[in-house]
Amino acid sequence: MDQGRFLIAGCVLIAATAFIAFLPTLNNGFTNWDDDVYITANPDIRHIDATSVAKLFSSVYSANYQPVTMLVYALEYGCFGLDPAGYHWFNLLVHIANCLLVLLLIFRLSGSSIAAFVTSLLFAVHPLHAESVAWLAECKDVVATFFYLLSLLFYLRFTGKNARSAYFLSLVMLILSLLSKPTAVSLPLILLLIDYYSAGKIGWPQVRAKLPFFVLAGIFCVVTIATQKHVDVVRSIPTVTILQKIGLPFYGLAFYLLKTAVPVHLCALYSFPPVITAGMDVKFALSAVAVLVLAALLYRYRNKSATLWFGSLFFLVTLLPMLGIIQVGNAMVAERYTYIPLIGIFFICGIALAKLAQKKNGANHSALPLIVVAFAVPVAVFMCLTFERCYVWHDSLTLWTDIIDKSPSAMAYYNRGTTFIRLKRLDRAVEDLTNAIADCPALALAYSNRGAANYLMRHYEPAIADFNAALALTPGDAEIRRNRDHAVKVFGEVMAASAKQR
Repeated sequence: MDQGRFLIAGCVLIAATAFIAFLPTLNNGFTNWDDDVYITANPDIRHIDATSVAKLFSSVYSANYQPVTMLVYALEYGCFGLDPAGYHWFNLLVHIANCLLVLLLIFRLSGSSIAAFVTSLLFAVHPLHAESVAWLAECKDVVATFFYLLSLLFYLRFTGKNARSAYFLSLVMLILSLLSKPTAVSLPLILLLIDYYSAGKIGWPQVRAKLPFFVLAGIFCVVTIATQKHVDVVRSIPTVTILQKIGLPFYGLAFYLLKTAVPVHLCALYSFPPVITAGMDVKFALSAVAVLVLAALLYRYRNKSATLWFGSLFFLVTLLPMLGIIQVGNAMVAERYTYIPLIGIFFICGIALAKLAQKKNGANHSALPLIVVAFAVPVAVFMCLTFERCYVWHDSLTLWTDIIDKSPSAMAYYNRGTTFIRLKRLDRAVEDLTNAIADCPALALAYSNRGAANYLMRHYEPAIADFNAALALTPGDAEIRRNRDHAVKVFGEVMAASAKQR
């Protein structure tokens, strides 16, 4: 079979495999983890006109400036309303499109249809990608990656045919990617990496061609940091020492590499513990040693395998914005951060398998089926793990229960507690909100919601105490004050009625 037919057949197989692996997402609903902020409780996406689009491009949602993604949500709402199936279909179809773009990108980089197929198929079904596809609030991940890959492809066309229109389109795609998710700031460095991989050197002409890309990336770095500082998301964790801050990126790298090879015991939220224990210090130290040894080996053999260092640097560079050098939020690591970076690791696997297949095929035809089977086994395992992982995102209750089982935190208990309130399971709500308060005593919303649950159960004295505790933390919150005053009034009426009966 010639390369053209192989690639066409590969596209069909990859699309079908990705669809099957993520099929459960099509029956999933919304969750209360940012899906409400972006979609279900967001009035800004209810209409599409000049005013609403201007607001989407001038607003920050959940500490992120991502107007293109918000525009996508508005278009989805216009098509599907609040039917979650349509949103999940969109995420899955864009993921499949990204798989095919990866296939094309790797083929243009390497000229190997086998390497392109292997890279794309691993990208299509790996369990670490379940979060990016199954979580509707991560639509920004698949959309930003779509434009990111198009930018790389247009740049390759520019370098191959010196087509200025392709250069301009590459810039436009970068802008769209940055406006979808700011982590696309890594793209200019990847363009330099591609230049070096293709030509074996980087000169001033290559650097000069990237200057507009670096300017755009720099602007979005400043905007992103300023935006997240403004909403108090970028934070310095007081219990973390300087050595621990240095160790965190190494821990992240080791974590992602390990989970790539053995993607089990996955969790949607790996929270920072309230205190970094001695056991975590050991993990940081061992991770640093492992990563530095691996880096030394890569440097030692840098001249023997261009693919090895290219894939490794692709992985590292695209992960840099998410390695915790600037701490954002309360997650130590996150599986969604690997959506683009794993292309580098899968590329190494693809080239290695292509070389092995060619070598065996030339010397011994009977060995080729063994190579196919050896590759098919992990792909089948990854498909099964991804298929199962998609069920975790079925709704808020399944999501937070899975997180609490694996990595309990105040945020997880709080969100499951509010889910139980919505489901009228008030005793379970009080239990979870109590656990959230125990883990984070300064969480005013946990007191407020526990107060609401106690009020609905007619436990008026605990409800009033909870509302007072919430007001002590946020004295200016008018809604909590109204709820407290109403609970006091009702409690007074109940006590008066009881006294009258006596």
